[in-house]
Amino acid sequence: MDSVLQRILSLTPDTHGADKEFAISIGYKSGNIIADWRAGRSISYHGKVPTIAEVYGVSADWLYGREEQKEKPLT
Repeated sequence: MDSVLQRILSLTPDTHGADKEFAISIGYKSGNIIADWRAGRSISYHGKVPTIAEVYGVSADWLYGREEQKEKPLT
């Protein structure tokens, strides 16, 4: 699992239904895509980084591992 995916998955709680809620929040219809990401069958999360950053209040640079700050800086 690459570091981008690890950071993305760190944004979701480890509870029943969390993958589905996460997937829906970023524009997917079901949580199955998250299982595909975890299994390495899809890397479509790279195209969702801007959406994930916006929805979850983190920076895209943090998701890509280019900065240590998790939250978006205040503007």
